[in-house]
Amino acid sequence: MRAETVETDAAATRLPWRPHSEMYSATISEIARAGGIEVMVYDLPPNPHFPERIVGWEIHDGPSYDRQVAKASGFDTYAAAKEDATRVALEQIRRRARR
Repeated sequence: MRAETVETDAAATRLPWRPHSEMYSATISEIARAGGIEVMVYDLPPNPHFPERIVGWEIHDGPSYDRQVAKASGFDTYAAAKEDATRVALEQIRRRARR
């Protein structure tokens, strides 16, 4: 399992990224669960319902990770979307830890 590392004030923090096989229409998609949230990053090719490529991410929480708390799209590359998703997810986790 590969982990994305992001520097924080204290130390490097990781998200446990793994392939997200349930998003079968994506060119590539990964998912990570940590700190009570689920983060998904994806690259969706154009299709009959969406004529443009969609590269983005979503963050969910709740008992079944069924409540969307953040979302972004419009990235030029999958790597940029994953980097941004990691940053935002770690901010969410830190915020939750302070509650």
